[in-house]
Amino acid sequence: MSNLAVPGEMRRGDHAVMTRRDAGGKTNLQGVRMILRSIPLMIVLLAGASAYARDSDTIEQLAEVRDFEAAQIDKQTVKTLGEETRVDVRVTWRDPGQRPPGAPVSRVLRYIVKCKDQTIGLAAVTTIDQNGKMIKRFVTPPGSWDFVPPKKGSHEERWLEEACH
Repeated sequence: MSNLAVPGEMRRGDHAVMTRRDAGGKTNLQGVRMILRSIPLMIVLLAGASAYARDSDTIEQLAEVRDFEAAQIDKQTVKTLGEETRVDVRVTWRDPGQRPPGAPVSRVLRYIVKCKDQTIGLAAVTTIDQNGKMIKRFVTPPGSWDFVPPKKGSHEERWLEEACH
């Protein structure tokens, strides 16, 4: 009995790429060729995905309010539990016409504030699409927040003031 697979027949243990003999007795390696052709494509796809992951914004970068954006505290979200106060800030485009295609329409920054210490910590950033639905939420695990005093004249200083009064 031959070790080569007969066309249309699969035996136990034939897990790898199967070869067949054509009418002239030559081995047909089409399956091997297809796999070899797909390897460069897989390398390109994996490299592209890792480059995107490396260049994506950190939660701290997403929380920065840039010159072309407007930020406003959502007063309905200000809630105090014990010594901590939670507050959400909505960041939108000043000119919606300048928003690049595919870019989020807005972001919601969630801060935890310690009024007694006058410190603030970033808890989460949520990106919102044009339909008002969440695209993605970036979260820092509870208890790992870095509470720092805000810089003088910063947005964070104003939000801390509004949340604590």
